[in-house]
Amino acid sequence: TAVTQIVSDAIAERGTIWTWEQVIAPVLIGLGKRWETHGDAIETEHLLTDSLITSFKDVVNKLRHPINPRAVLLACAPDELHSLPTFVLAAALAERRVSSKTLGPRVPVTALVSAIRKTGPAAVLVWSQISTTGKSSTLAELPILRPSPLVIAAGPGWQDQLPEGVMRSRNMTDALNQISAAAGL
Repeated sequence: TAVTQIVSDAIAERGTIWTWEQVIAPVLIGLGKRWETHGDAIETEHLLTDSLITSFKDVVNKLRHPINPRAVLLACAPDELHSLPTFVLAAALAERRVSSKTLGPRVPVTALVSAIRKTGPAAVLVWSQISTTGKSSTLAELPILRPSPLVIAAGPGWQDQLPEGVMRSRNMTDALNQISAAAGL
């Protein structure tokens, strides 16, 4: 409860991206180093992540009148478990009145293709945190629609050459700005 309140207060005062970069990311990096050094704290990361997702969903749920008629899809690459960044982006987009749908971790290519065909999104962001999940073949399988959505490979896991027309983003602000432009801001 305390974590959720601290994060919610920081978001209300400074915004989602500032809270992510200045408050949350340093804590997650510290937990990661502790895990590498001592092999523990994974339970702390999981509990923290659950609280953070709650805070970000609260921001998203306050959006009443989005500016974009075509929602943005935010998904993780197949086998990617680190979905927290997609919730961060959903909240940051909501602050800009951009509607999005978060598909969560480990999204199979077939499910992402189906979601794209059913929703006709303005943009599709696929997150990869680690290099074993950032396979460009995943992005090559996405359908071509008219109007064509912006497709973004986000996160540090994308190591390969990306398919033609796919944008790369390695940080939250860049992804937020690219999606905002696709949504009409």
